[in-house]
Amino acid sequence: MSGAHTPAWHAVPDAVEVAGQWRPADIRGLPATLRYGASLSGVALAAARGRPRKELLVDDLGPLFGSALEAAVDSVAAAVAAAVRQGAGKEIGVCAASHRGLLAGVTAIGALGLDCALVPASAGSEVLAAALADVDVVLVDDTTVAAVRAAAPHARAFDVIALAQRSPGRSLRSVPRPRKTGSLRLLTSGTTGTPKTTERGSAAFGQLATLLSLMRALDLRRDEPVVVAPPLSHGHGLLVLTAALVVGAPAALGQGRDGAGLIELIHSHAAGVLAVVPAQLAMVLDALEAEEAAGAPGSGLGSLRRIATGSAPLSAELAERTHRLLGEQLVDFYGSSEAGTATIATPEDLRDAPGTVGRPAAGVRIEIVDGEGTPLPAGEVGQVRITSPWRATSVTEQEVEVGDLGHLDESGRLFVHGRSDGVVVVGGHNVSIMRVHDWFVAQPGVSTAVVQVLPHPELGHELSVEVTGEADPADLAARALEELGSAAAPRRVERV
Repeated sequence: MSGAHTPAWHAVPDAVEVAGQWRPADIRGLPATLRYGASLSGVALAAARGRPRKELLVDDLGPLFGSALEAAVDSVAAAVAAAVRQGAGKEIGVCAASHRGLLAGVTAIGALGLDCALVPASAGSEVLAAALADVDVVLVDDTTVAAVRAAAPHARAFDVIALAQRSPGRSLRSVPRPRKTGSLRLLTSGTTGTPKTTERGSAAFGQLATLLSLMRALDLRRDEPVVVAPPLSHGHGLLVLTAALVVGAPAALGQGRDGAGLIELIHSHAAGVLAVVPAQLAMVLDALEAEEAAGAPGSGLGSLRRIATGSAPLSAELAERTHRLLGEQLVDFYGSSEAGTATIATPEDLRDAPGTVGRPAAGVRIEIVDGEGTPLPAGEVGQVRITSPWRATSVTEQEVEVGDLGHLDESGRLFVHGRSDGVVVVGGHNVSIMRVHDWFVAQPGVSTAVVQVLPHPELGHELSVEVTGEADPADLAARALEELGSAAAPRRVERV
């Protein structure tokens, strides 16, 4: 067959590597995995019960040990179950920053057999209203409660941090096993800009090879901290957190920190792995260069062995800069919400083929096809088509055309040339240009609007909008930020 393919059996050494991280005491968590499957609920509760006196996570509230995570999950589950008994629907929303409350909330919802709609805290009011239209209960925190109440006034908003800190009462261990573990719905942006969700359930046996190859590329080690900078509502951040729970690597959450803040987190925890989106990596490198220029003693990232990027394009320039400052530590993951993570670029790939997103993960096939779906030879640009066992459960087709244009080289490495569907990636978020355009022309006082896509050294792209009419550009910019969200809101709005 054409295209690039990595057979599933290539994951056998990866399985040996991951299994070597486990300890006999971890057997205490096995009943949770058998009960809830290889879902986030099963993984998190297995980690909590198998390692009750170990740090699993560190956030702004401090370290969270396994026993405390289980207690937090039990507390949230009790409140959610009570709401369902009072008539709430079977899908529960979660819109919160990245902290223990989000993990406890998502874990509790799935363990109760309910579906979870995980909405980014940075989502604008339009996206929130659409994503939560059919949800009766939303778990929030103090950073999102006002926006959620404004966008979904029909829903009951529960402070998930307050719930997680309550006395747990009844344990989930005494609750009857649900008929199914709930699915996790991650928000993505469709071609038209209409928000939609992709559904993730428990990992099936056929998906394990792909997962194992991703975990091996992360190179997490038991008891060695990993800094997770992307939001947990993103696939990249959630994947790294899940892998850390499986391996037993404490996860220090760094969402919202600037480059210096992430460096401080790495040093304070002696982290071996850093997970970032490219914009965050650029901030870290900026901060490192500033430290070196100031002659700061001990500048650098001495404990760091691996940097894992994903969710947005990694430029060849940023990869080369990383190699120059930190050595060959960088790996890059590429995929989509529908197809899951599909390729892995190793440090050697990024050195030898600048700009590549790597080769297929185990069990994945990548093809480049023309407009008729016919595979193209190496070197020719066409639509990227992914066949992966790790695709979302809401995707019924085996082969998924993800909306990207790209080509394969003779070694089976993929290069992505951009989008083919009017969507641009801004800081790891898919943004529909048409949706932004339609929002502006619908505003009072706007006659016409032109949306421009500009390159950005950290975010990949940014938007600029030129309008005609009487509307005030500053007011338009402020309302766009509130309603469209931080990714889709243009950095500049000018009247012409």
